[in-house]
Amino acid sequence: MLYLPSSLAIAATLAINAFALPVETVQGDQSPTPESILSKRGMPSCPVQYGEAFEPKEIPSDVQQDAAESLSSRQTYKKAGWKHPICGYYQVNCYTIDKGIDYTGSTGDIGTELGRWYGEDGTQILAFHYWHNELGFKGPGGSAKIYPAHGYFFNCAHGKLDVTITFNKVGDKGPGGSHTLHGNDQPDVLDPDGWPGPCRCYGNTRWDIFGSDMSITWGN
Repeated sequence: MLYLPSSLAIAATLAINAFALPVETVQGDQSPTPESILSKRGMPSCPVQYGEAFEPKEIPSDVQQDAAESLSSRQTYKKAGWKHPICGYYQVNCYTIDKGIDYTGSTGDIGTELGRWYGEDGTQILAFHYWHNELGFKGPGGSAKIYPAHGYFFNCAHGKLDVTITFNKVGDKGPGGSHTLHGNDQPDVLDPDGWPGPCRCYGNTRWDIFGSDMSITWGN
């Protein structure tokens, strides 16, 4: 076996590498995933309206128990647009999710899921108490997150998903109406955790969040 001095070995290696074909490095999608964004839990720059303890309203025990049963046994609904009665109470927000979109969960220990129902058309409805850690949603080619706390909703969309908030009027109070954030909109507020799509603050008064609902849908 022939042993080369170290200087000759290095020269030989360089010569071989000079004739080697270049290796192309392919960079993957560097956009943060919904799961990684949720784990950061930064505070957005939305105007804070009030603290956690506000206008407590008790949900009737029979309504709350009926909703809770959906978390232990799968319950389905037939009609599009159906809502469980719990969706109409103060500090309860219901989220309707299009077919093919998954709820990816939430990090932290703040918030309560009150119910979950499955539509025969592939949609889902989830009910949560208003004050909650960020909620994540994901589908092929798109994602969304919603932060319902501090007197506002901080909604973010990305790619093919849209997020629509519907303000449900409480008697003669509250603005009413629906507002959609598209995954390709220009951002109004920068997300402190680096969300790759547009974000927006919703809610100017405490009435905005009473019974308001969300829809996470496929964009046009």
